[in-house]
Amino acid sequence: MNEAIPFSDIKLGDRGRKIYTGIEDLADNIRDNGLIQPIVLDADLNLVAGGRRYYALKMLGVPMLYHAATSDPERPGYILKEAVTSSTLHNILSEIAENLSREGLDWKDEMVLIVKAYKLASTEANQRGEEILKKDFGIVLGCGYHDLKAALAVHDDLLENPKRYTHVTSLRGAYVELLKANAKEIERIAAKKSMSKPIIPRPRSAEEIDKDEPAIEHTVKLTTSFSNGDGIEFLKQLPPKSIDHVITDPDYALEPEVLGSNTGLVNIIDGVNQLSVEQSLDDLQRFLKAAYHAIRDQGFCVFFYDVSHHEKLHAMALSVGFRVQRWPLVWKKTDAYSNAAPAHNFTKNIEYAMVCRKPKATLTSAQSTSVFECGSLGITKDLGHPFAKPYELWRWIYNAVTIRGQIVCDPFAGCGSACIAAIRTGLIPVGAEINPEHYHSLLSNLQKEYKRLLGAGTKFS
Repeated sequence: MNEAIPFSDIKLGDRGRKIYTGIEDLADNIRDNGLIQPIVLDADLNLVAGGRRYYALKMLGVPMLYHAATSDPERPGYILKEAVTSSTLHNILSEIAENLSREGLDWKDEMVLIVKAYKLASTEANQRGEEILKKDFGIVLGCGYHDLKAALAVHDDLLENPKRYTHVTSLRGAYVELLKANAKEIERIAAKKSMSKPIIPRPRSAEEIDKDEPAIEHTVKLTTSFSNGDGIEFLKQLPPKSIDHVITDPDYALEPEVLGSNTGLVNIIDGVNQLSVEQSLDDLQRFLKAAYHAIRDQGFCVFFYDVSHHEKLHAMALSVGFRVQRWPLVWKKTDAYSNAAPAHNFTKNIEYAMVCRKPKATLTSAQSTSVFECGSLGITKDLGHPFAKPYELWRWIYNAVTIRGQIVCDPFAGCGSACIAAIRTGLIPVGAEINPEHYHSLLSNLQKEYKRLLGAGTKFS
């Protein structure tokens, strides 16, 4: 038989399968990559295997087929049934696997081989109307699922951004660099959205009402998203169910002398706004009631508190309608802390947060622990607030209860650690701070964060 045969000479015969799907996609694939697995004919040119490939070739108007040709868009192939002794794809993959096992193989060469193997196998599977699983294919190829995943993710980005990988020495390391770059881009986009998405609709003016014109929603501006005033009043003035969550660190019901001895910071009372512990417990009840009013039906209210008031606060939260987790979240600080009475007390290096939720609220994912460990001294110095909590802590809470794009309120914003963490998590922060000095620091810190993500030319008002 001649090496090349006219496509029109192929006989379909009485085939069991007469309906095929995805022929157009397969035709596009063959146009780009050729036939990795040639169609199979018998000696009389009856089609034995490759019905989908046959119809895709017919759609492409292929004039000729070439014996044993593979992966050549200009020379689609066929083989005879008697000549089928081993898989052409298997031979190609065996060669690639052998190259992958070479010592001293550069990670870029490794990536190219892995991607080539996967694309070949995917194309061949597509021609059979099947799919391949990355996990299984990684095992077959001998590189493992994670290296396969890394290679597929990095391959195209390396061509577009080669400088990103200048100092990378391994395929896994390249994947880490890509993930870092993607995270920064997500933060940038999220920050941009938080600057442009309306938070609370502006009330209509008398002129607008007279003209029967709809209210205009302005883009977010820092001075309208954050108030220099009482946080509880800020919550009370929000429309009902207008925010998704309240996540905060109230400066109520605290013992200043204990705080001072535990942190070693001067002017510690500057971070606390309260008349007395007893009176501020009443303020916390007002806070819980206002938060319940402002939070949507699927929302959470998570706040830090003094564990000595756990039962009182638990009962208060239940009384206003919240469901309350029986145990608190625990932040274990990894910094060194002093002890005012070491002869009697263990050093206090933990803080607690109460988790309250609306009846319909659920966590975004199952949480394996209620304890989070990290240090805090760096954040207090960077933001200039004695009680600023680390971004990692806030993001741990956000990741458990929020969805990107939601509005989170911090009515006791301080100098902005929770709000900055919200921006970095893709959330839209709003809130209040009663201390004028801290409020101006809050705005300044938020401006720095937005400029870091969006560029030095970002404008604020």
